[in-house]
Amino acid sequence: MMTDNIRQQNRQLVEEFFTRLESMNIDYWLELWDDSGVQEMPYSPEGFPKRLEGKSAIRQQYSSLPVNYHSMQFVDRIFYETSDPAVFIVEFKGVIDVKLTGKTYNNNYCGVFTIQNSKLVHYKEYFDPIILQTAFGTKLQENFNVNE
Repeated sequence: MMTDNIRQQNRQLVEEFFTRLESMNIDYWLELWDDSGVQEMPYSPEGFPKRLEGKSAIRQQYSSLPVNYHSMQFVDRIFYETSDPAVFIVEFKGVIDVKLTGKTYNNNYCGVFTIQNSKLVHYKEYFDPIILQTAFGTKLQENFNVNE
């Protein structure tokens, strides 16, 4: 029963991850992260980070979203529970309107979320890098504060 409660609380944190990110209030979204949280993006294209270590690096990567996007939604979420109540796998689609390019960035994702002590400690995000590059073109680094 205790495991079910932990799993439910952790799933709610993952749901909140999406809700807060959609609001593009980055400071509010970062409250979900542990100070030493890590995001990995193993399929990132060249010139785009594959790993963000710590809340400050994550903030740097995401801080320009409200400036660069009209809106963002993460839809069609499918949750897969694991044997560990702290780990969730989620498939989802992103629907993002980009201001700088005038294009829509629609990608398919698979995320692996790990929560400890009610904070997100690790997030591994798989996405199609070709869709990312097509949507942003030469503005890729500008949109994501890469290398700032």
